[in-house]
Amino acid sequence: MLAQDMYLTNSIRGVLPMAAELYLHEFRRGLLALPEAERAGIIDEVREQIAGQAALGEEGLAKLLARLGPPEGLARQFTFSFELAESVHRANPWRLLVVVLASATVDLWAVAGAFAALVLYIVGGAFALIALLKPVVPQFVGAWVSDGGDFSMGVQLAHRGREVLGYAIIPVSIALAVVSFVGGNVLLRACGRRLMRSARRWTARA
Repeated sequence: MLAQDMYLTNSIRGVLPMAAELYLHEFRRGLLALPEAERAGIIDEVREQIAGQAALGEEGLAKLLARLGPPEGLARQFTFSFELAESVHRANPWRLLVVVLASATVDLWAVAGAFAALVLYIVGGAFALIALLKPVVPQFVGAWVSDGGDFSMGVQLAHRGREVLGYAIIPVSIALAVVSFVGGNVLLRACGRRLMRSARRWTARA
């Protein structure tokens, strides 16, 4: 009974049990990739939650630590949330694409959207390449309609049919490239916001 009273008294005074301090130590090590101010705020938040549970008794603390999971895993969740928020707010599509694609075990719909955005970026790059190559090798770049009515557009070393756009393919390709890149950015940011909502649910459960 005396030991339990001392346990509760120390928790109230802010002196956490050894198991909690070890957990926080490993958790802090897992957050080293974050800026110092962000890291300190997260640690204080988790420490306060652990201290509040520790004040209720050793059994409650043990249950909380088990629910939080390994400290390294919890740190990865917070690190991922921070990197995701930074990429979304700074409108960095390439960094955001990497972060979203790395979340395959978190939200498959977001990852599927990121792959779709990647396809749009590739398509946009192809249209941009067409616009760049048309003045260089005009005989191999264009849009053709065959005698059977089939349409083809792009770079072709051997083509059949009537060329229908000529040099007008340059502004057309540029416009399509811009639309593809903008569409990819919009879709990718939507995926990022979806993951941010998922990340907020993780931290709420934590």
